[in-house]
Amino acid sequence: KGVPSAKNSSLTMLCLSSNLLTSLPKSIVDVADTLTELYVNGNQLETVPEGLAEKCTWLQKFNLAHNNIDKEELLPKDFVLRFGLPDVVTGQCTNDEQCVVRLEGNPMAERRRKAYLEQEKAKAKALEMEKAALEMEVDSDDE
Repeated sequence: KGVPSAKNSSLTMLCLSSNLLTSLPKSIVDVADTLTELYVNGNQLETVPEGLAEKCTWLQKFNLAHNNIDKEELLPKDFVLRFGLPDVVTGQCTNDEQCVVRLEGNPMAERRRKAYLEQEKAKAKALEMEKAALEMEVDSDDE
């Protein structure tokens, strides 16, 4: 009935990348406890199913990059508890040392990254201005 199905009880890798999916098939929970790799990047997903992070106990690679996940609140609690939120630079969730989760290219991750880079740019500019002010002070002391 579904892809994947319960008949795929030994499935370890599932690639559903670039299929214009707006949601994951409900049947994914039938194989979640055997998956070590799940690739759903390049779709139009807005979230992941509640409970999937808990059921994918053997997961080592989870690629959710380049979807439409727009807000942190759209990620289920079990996902955030296990994997954390994406790093502002890399877009990867690193809470679970056994599993690499990629979220770069999603609006949420890109917004966080942009805000971080703007903040860093502002810090660098402030340091530059402070340095220039100190140099001006030293120059005026020499006169």
